[in-house]
Amino acid sequence: MINKKTVICSTICNEEKNLKNFFNLVNKISSLFQEYYLIIIESDSRDKSFSIISHEMKNRNGEFKSLGNLKNKYFERTKRLEICRNEYLKIINEDKGLKGYDYMIVLDADRVNDLLDPNSLKESILNLNNQNWSSLFPNQSYLYYDIWALRVQNLIENDCFDEFYKLVNKYSFKKS
Repeated sequence: MINKKTVICSTICNEEKNLKNFFNLVNKISSLFQEYYLIIIESDSRDKSFSIISHEMKNRNGEFKSLGNLKNKYFERTKRLEICRNEYLKIINEDKGLKGYDYMIVLDADRVNDLLDPNSLKESILNLNNQNWSSLFPNQSYLYYDIWALRVQNLIENDCFDEFYKLVNKYSFKKS
């Protein structure tokens, strides 16, 4: 066991078919820590995600918040994702108890974390030897899947995958 506390966060939209695997992963990861707090922010689901999450959260340490239908106000998925991510950050920042937690782990519910090995996560954290570090990111053999959400005003304002696919038409995949 890691003698630390972690907050596990996720944003969810229409993940009914993936929630069983997601909560199984949460169970494995949370069992590694002395204490955990799970924050799930949902929006725009048209499937049974809301009811499944509500049921699952009854016996867990944490909170579930639905932001309802954001799509009517915000067309861009990245904007809705930004709002949901900021909501779990707001919850953490406003809860004095959570501010004292050691780690924050962000998980996707869409099975992109299926290859995440909780024991490897544990080893990575324990092998840090109390070094001063601020982030730990998983690697992938392909492109980092979540980079498309990165936006920096006056620097990166476009969908990087749109730009990538434009380049693939001119150059090789690797060069693009």
